[in-house]
Amino acid sequence: MLLSIIIVTYNSSGVLKDCLKFIQNSKNNLEFEVIIVDNNSAGENEQKCLTAIEQEFKDLNIKLIRLSENRGFGAANNQGAKIAQGKYLLILNADTKLLPDKDALQKIIVFM
Repeated sequence: MLLSIIIVTYNSSGVLKDCLKFIQNSKNNLEFEVIIVDNNSAGENEQKCLTAIEQEFKDLNIKLIRLSENRGFGAANNQGAKIAQGKYLLILNADTKLLPDKDALQKIIVFM
C-alpha cells in the first residue's frame, strides 16, 4: 500500500461524497486506501448515508471507522493513522476537492 487517505467526517456525508468522487477520478492506477473516520455523526440518516457511501465507492478500498463519541479532529485522524497501511498519509477534510487532474494523487506522492 503506497498511500493512505484519511478523512474525518462529522455530519458531512454530502460533501464527503463529492470528495470521494474527486479521489475516484484522480486514482490513475495508484495503490491506495481511503480511511473514513466518523466522529460520532448525529442521526440515523447520516449513518445510513455513510453506509451507502461505503458501498458506492467500493473501488476506493474504503475502511470506515465509527467512533462512539466525538473525540475531535486530531484524535479522529490518529484513529485512522493507527490502521493505515500506506507508506504515506494524506489527511483530507471531507469538503476537499482535488483538481480535475488524473495524476493529482501521483503528483503528491512524487512531491513527498
